[in-house]
Amino acid sequence: MDQRPLVRKSFESDAEWLEFKDWLSHKYAKSHVPSILSYCKKYNYILYGDVRDVDKLSPASKGNVVRALIVLSKYLGIHEQFKTSLKNYGVKLFSPDAFSSFMRVYNNQNANLNDWYQKTCRVLRPNEQLYLHFLSMTGLRLTEGIISFNKIIENSKQGNLERVLQRRERLT
Repeated sequence: MDQRPLVRKSFESDAEWLEFKDWLSHKYAKSHVPSILSYCKKYNYILYGDVRDVDKLSPASKGNVVRALIVLSKYLGIHEQFKTSLKNYGVKLFSPDAFSSFMRVYNNQNANLNDWYQKTCRVLRPNEQLYLHFLSMTGLRLTEGIISFNKIIENSKQGNLERVLQRRERLT
């Protein structure tokens, strides 16, 4: 871990970090805000220091750190300068295409999703098992699954679930 002092702090007080967090919460998904904030707090010195420090980061975190610092630079109004620094040093973000990402997960020999699913279901309560089964059958992401599952529960409590499902059936 880098112990050198910050070249310049992005914010002078906790209140300024809270304002930044509030700004983030209006622009990004709730689940994404903590990681952006964490990377910004830990690596904000790179904005004002030596961009070469990015190369000291592990390949796994390098992209996330740079993306978080880009967000912070936009908030601070120094995005163009930071972008120029990244360009001058030759820092490029790697973004795999969707097919490559799918193939990486599909070809992962170290993980067996079915084994994980079976082991996980053994320790979950019945309502949690139902939710996990729902996610596995629909292929929804976590936040989409929560919204969808809650809509099903809401319609069920209101006695509308059968009507909604029949209407859905007619559409397909």
